[in-house]
Amino acid sequence: MVCNKKTDLQYSEVVKKLKEYKNEFVMQSPNDISLTKSIGDYEKYILEDRKELRLAEKCPINVRAAGIYNHKLRNSKWKTKYNLLKTGDKLKYYYAKDKDNVFGFLPGNFPYEIAPEVDYDLQFEKTIIEPFNRILDALNFNPVPGNLIYSKSLF
Repeated sequence: MVCNKKTDLQYSEVVKKLKEYKNEFVMQSPNDISLTKSIGDYEKYILEDRKELRLAEKCPINVRAAGIYNHKLRNSKWKTKYNLLKTGDKLKYYYAKDKDNVFGFLPGNFPYEIAPEVDYDLQFEKTIIEPFNRILDALNFNPVPGNLIYSKSLF
């Protein structure tokens, strides 16, 4: 690929705008930045969610997020405040900093008492950078790195 100053300038402007957007993104509530999906086949993929959480192989991420929510809720003092998730429900989910890596909840009813901390870097990468890179790839441009740090080519 031949680099020219105009292409480098445009690329740096794109990265600059993405950094500005990320600064706004990390200030949002989990309800505003989470992905929304329906839960399908909860009983097929969540084998146990009471005493321990056991998942079937190839459990979709949104169903896993619902199972983690239900497991945390069942084992907390907040089980009467929030409803359990089930097949057919819509849920919001995000990438978390805890060992489970993902967490789901009912839209508009974020359970602050049991929710793990949002991994804003991973959430931004999965919801903004990866879809943006698919567009860049289709246009034969280099992808933007997830950490938004890049260097100009010397050659």
